[in-house]
Amino acid sequence: MSSLKAAIAMPQQWKSAVSRTDFKILPLVKTVFDILLPIALTAGVALIIIVGASFLLAKGNAWQGYEAWLGFIKRLDTLATITLTAVVTVTYVLWRQRSRT
Repeated sequence: MSSLKAAIAMPQQWKSAVSRTDFKILPLVKTVFDILLPIALTAGVALIIIVGASFLLAKGNAWQGYEAWLGFIKRLDTLATITLTAVVTVTYVLWRQRSRT
């Protein structure tokens, strides 16, 4: 039963670890970083998946996978979808945090 309580309390521990700051930044800058980080992580995951998939082709290599990823990530609809998802997610999380306090 105590392991269940520990598992339930874990997000609070994460929150307290993340909320510690040694320097102050503007809220707008923090929000911009909160949006840019998921965009970069999504692009990185897509890079890993596409380059990994290129190795499954008969004559595939990492460079071909990188070129395919670059063609994919440069498309405006891809960037718009990634950005919109990050903005909506950050907005929802901020809204939930403010409604709880």
